[in-house]
Amino acid sequence: MAGKKGTSKASPPQRKRPPVRASRPGAMTLKSVDLLLEDLNPPQVHIKGLDGKSQLPPTTKRKLPPPSKRRGTEAPVISMAPDPRKHYFDDGEIGRGGMGAIRIAVDQRLHRRVAMKTFESKPKANSNLVRRFIDEAQITGQLDHPNIAPVYELAFDQGQTPAFFTMKLVQGKDLDALLAELGDDRLTGPNLERLVQILLKACEAVSFAHSHGVIHRDLKPANLMVGSHGQVYVMDWGLALVRTGKRAYDPAQERERAVGTPAYMAPEQASGRVEDIDERTDVYGLGGILYAMLTAKAPHAAGNAYAALEKARRGKVKPPAEVVKDRQLPPELRRITRKALATRRVDRYATVTELQQELQQFLRGGGWLETRTYAKGNEIICEGDDADEAFIVVEGTCEAFKMVGRKRVSLRRMGPGEVFGETVFLTGKKRMASVRALDEVTVKVLNRESLQQELEGNSWMKSFVTVLAERFREVATKLTDITEGLSK
Repeated sequence: MAGKKGTSKASPPQRKRPPVRASRPGAMTLKSVDLLLEDLNPPQVHIKGLDGKSQLPPTTKRKLPPPSKRRGTEAPVISMAPDPRKHYFDDGEIGRGGMGAIRIAVDQRLHRRVAMKTFESKPKANSNLVRRFIDEAQITGQLDHPNIAPVYELAFDQGQTPAFFTMKLVQGKDLDALLAELGDDRLTGPNLERLVQILLKACEAVSFAHSHGVIHRDLKPANLMVGSHGQVYVMDWGLALVRTGKRAYDPAQERERAVGTPAYMAPEQASGRVEDIDERTDVYGLGGILYAMLTAKAPHAAGNAYAALEKARRGKVKPPAEVVKDRQLPPELRRITRKALATRRVDRYATVTELQQELQQFLRGGGWLETRTYAKGNEIICEGDDADEAFIVVEGTCEAFKMVGRKRVSLRRMGPGEVFGETVFLTGKKRMASVRALDEVTVKVLNRESLQQELEGNSWMKSFVTVLAERFREVATKLTDITEGLSK
């Protein structure tokens, strides 16, 4: 009783400690992830950035960037819950590869559909596949680009081997399916322009990867996804080679082994020369995709993979014009394809950006005009020939001349930007003079089919040029009649 003698005085109330907030099952701190990943065996797994430095610092005391800037700055979320698939609803298989299946899953926490790539190989039987699987998830997850599908989660099972990773589910079709759907119509003006735009977006993604030291090594139409609203994604980075820093999979193990798809491989890749693989290897792959757009065939198409591999090692590609003989292919795209698919790396575009610039120039105009080069002294056109072509000088100097008896009479000299052969091209008459190269001359060649193709996408310009040509012919006919009348 209060105040009673001998009764001890009550101690003051102690401060209550805040309750310890229990983590959700399987949740881990950044530090514990680092420690636990180091214990994985086999194989040893470390979460590394593309520069070889750890993405997870040794302490949890760090300042996170704003939420809007977090995507792409961290490695994919790592889940090591007892049942990592617990919050996913399986919605069926949509594909299968060498390491497992690709399934549609529904994330019941975020209520969204994702693509889930599962790992089904036995890790002890092939630890390289384990490393490849982890590499694909981590590399793709760190390449933050609009044309590369983002990775959401990398999960491990209780045996400490990868179970799956999830990524954006792309609604659409791959370029292989799109080319098959278009058939011969792929070469018509609007469709061809659309295909080049798709390739340009793929170039942007690959160029971005190269800036981070990543070489894709498996570029082909099947690995370009085209979304239902025009989105383009470069997929399947499972064979990617990282040129900077360390990675879980050692590419030295691939020496003298061909890695990739034989029908689209560069010669150095088909020969297993890992030390020679660089940005130009992917330039070759992009050139192979352009080749497929023009011909509906792979550059090293063959009856089986071994025959395709042998063709890839030799590096000899049949020119697109010899594959498609029933219609004209854009001369500039043929030239770009030939350079991208050069056997020697030094003869290809040095970077994807260079290839990209050439494709952009094609879309700006002039892609249907053939480019020709004439050595010094060679005649470009001859007096008296049929006039089915006109010429635009790109580089060099040439001279128009006419033979009067045995004497050569110079009419004028022409340099870059000047045009010749246009008058008789429009009137259909015989050439009235000859033109020869005074030094090495490069020209763009305009014929009726290429003119029609160039004007196809611009109806106003087509109408203007058509009417202008008709008026020119009318005037030329009247002048001819007057001249003949005066000579009688």
